[in-house]
Amino acid sequence: MKNDYLDIIHDIFKYPLPGKQAHAVFARNLNRVNYSIPDKVKLAGVMAVLFPNELEELEIIFTERMSFGSNDKHGGQMSFPGGRKEDIDSSLELTALRETHEEIGIHPDKIDVIGALSPLYIPVSNYLAHPYVGYMDHRPEFILQQEEVAEVVSCSLDHLLSFEQPLTTNIKISDQWILKDVPFFDVKGKIVWGATSMMLNEFLVAIKQRL
Repeated sequence: MKNDYLDIIHDIFKYPLPGKQAHAVFARNLNRVNYSIPDKVKLAGVMAVLFPNELEELEIIFTERMSFGSNDKHGGQMSFPGGRKEDIDSSLELTALRETHEEIGIHPDKIDVIGALSPLYIPVSNYLAHPYVGYMDHRPEFILQQEEVAEVVSCSLDHLLSFEQPLTTNIKISDQWILKDVPFFDVKGKIVWGATSMMLNEFLVAIKQRL
């Protein structure tokens, strides 16, 4: 099963990716996908890391952000490891690898980068995120960046592929701000929504197109 999926995952990057069509399914409104990217935008690289579990099933890694009070708009959110491009990074792929190392302790040499998904602009933070898919041949030992990461959660690819349509829920952003009917993935009881769910859905749709 692991090798079957790995062959497919390598194949998806040989063909056009679903891009905005897949992003739109998990966007709260079409403005999240029908946008113009500003001239001055911050660049980020993120890494969706896959590894085989003890049953030889592929799992994908998410991080839960530390929360700093009820009005921390991003506290507790689930995401792929990653962050802002720095001057030391010669590419956004290296940004994603560096940030993954800093946040959860996986050395870049341990990750085989398979390919890049479609960039996604995040208007609320003015970031253009470049997601990558990487593979490790064993379960990693995590070392968490205490000030950034509260928890690492991994989920089987089979579970994520089983979603036929988004679940929806209301999400409290702050004491004064609640988002209604937000599409999300349920990952072991954690809510994966927003930009991460949009990037994840493109990856899953691309796999389903090759099955």
